[in-house]
Amino acid sequence: MPSSFANPDALEAFALEKLVATRLPGLVLILIEGGEVVHRRGLGFADLVRRRPPGPDTLFGIGSITKVFTALAVIQLCEQGKLDLDDPVSAHLGSDLRARGEAIRIRHLLSHSSGIPALGFSESKMSRRWSMDGYPVSSTADMLTFLTGSDDWVQAAPGERWAYLNEGYVLLGAIIEAASGVDYRTYIRKALLEPLGMDHSHWERAAVEREADRATPYMLDRDNRLFVGSNLYSEIPAAGGLVCSPEDLAKLALMLLNGGRSATGEQIVKEASLQTMRRPVVTLDAEETDLFPATGGRSRELFGLGLYLQENFLGVDIVGHGGGVMGSTGYLAVVPERGLGVVLQTNGHGYPMHQLILAALAHGLGFDFEQLPFVRLDRLLDKLEGAYASFRNTIEAKVRRRGDNLELTIWMFNEDRSVWLTPEVIQEGRARFTTFSGGRRMPVEFVFSPRGIDLLHERYAFRKID
Repeated sequence: MPSSFANPDALEAFALEKLVATRLPGLVLILIEGGEVVHRRGLGFADLVRRRPPGPDTLFGIGSITKVFTALAVIQLCEQGKLDLDDPVSAHLGSDLRARGEAIRIRHLLSHSSGIPALGFSESKMSRRWSMDGYPVSSTADMLTFLTGSDDWVQAAPGERWAYLNEGYVLLGAIIEAASGVDYRTYIRKALLEPLGMDHSHWERAAVEREADRATPYMLDRDNRLFVGSNLYSEIPAAGGLVCSPEDLAKLALMLLNGGRSATGEQIVKEASLQTMRRPVVTLDAEETDLFPATGGRSRELFGLGLYLQENFLGVDIVGHGGGVMGSTGYLAVVPERGLGVVLQTNGHGYPMHQLILAALAHGLGFDFEQLPFVRLDRLLDKLEGAYASFRNTIEAKVRRRGDNLELTIWMFNEDRSVWLTPEVIQEGRARFTTFSGGRRMPVEFVFSPRGIDLLHERYAFRKID
């Protein structure tokens, strides 16, 4: 099946639509095919005051995509014999980290399978604690102190269950320092950024602010108003502190597609090591539904060592990682068997970058991304949202979209009744949702006909009027 990356107009129009719908200020899209970048495009604004467009060399905070660099560094040190994936964390940090009585090992931190659930250290920096920049953790010792008492929160033995743990990658950064004998940022720069030719990648605020071509990160408040966020400048940057350009991230993507080699032929990691990183370790809890017919069978989401894995997406396997931090979101993904790659960076929080990545890869695989289940659901929910009324407008109702669910509100004389609707079955001519009321599970149906959209709930029938 030929690639469609040569004609990305429909994909760019879709991306622009999502920028507008979810208030994303700007986006940069880079498409890779056949071992090279074949398309670069910036949409929107890098900065809303100066109205500058973003481009492939614009600096963005990449958030948790930084974890790919941390994982690669650990793998390099394994190749050098300075550590082993089965080493317990205590062998390098001197702190006995356990879950259900078992030692947590380096491979458990890499695969987010330590047994410790997310403890909210990073999230505290992006919440109401913003005024104090989250928990005042500025060193590995502080992180180990923060983890004190977390054994009461353990949900599984190491290796049994996936739970994304930013704190674990902070510890991996400290392990890299202990094994290499140099500062984490120095190691990453010398061992990865410089060999890959990533010249527009920085950790330090001063270095970023010296660059004129940088995106201003934006966040949305509870009233859906944009305000300026921040890159994650930190003394413990291994979980999400890198700031770099989409063009630089494309060099990382090309290395993942090129057997671990840089554009100049330097072997960054062995191809066998990349295969180890891409080998599934744990399965994610999320799974596809049967709302729409699957194309080529169900896809599964898993995690390897520092990399998200999606098996059987339109018949191919995807490798990648996303990130989001205080005003920036992005995603990097590659399809090794087809030589395809996509890099996305935005300076805001809105439409899920993972979904936009899948739409881009579907486009590159020659598939109509409008037929992807999440796009079809998106279109359906938008179509159902609006005002409804019963016979002769005796009763008014409103359907509002709430993420991938709907909220139905019916106005009565002395009360408003609101219920949440979760999609269950989508068929030709009708869509069935489920709600819960009085301890009972109840259907809510939308019926499509030439006369419009009818909504059936309990004893009532409504028709869309806008």
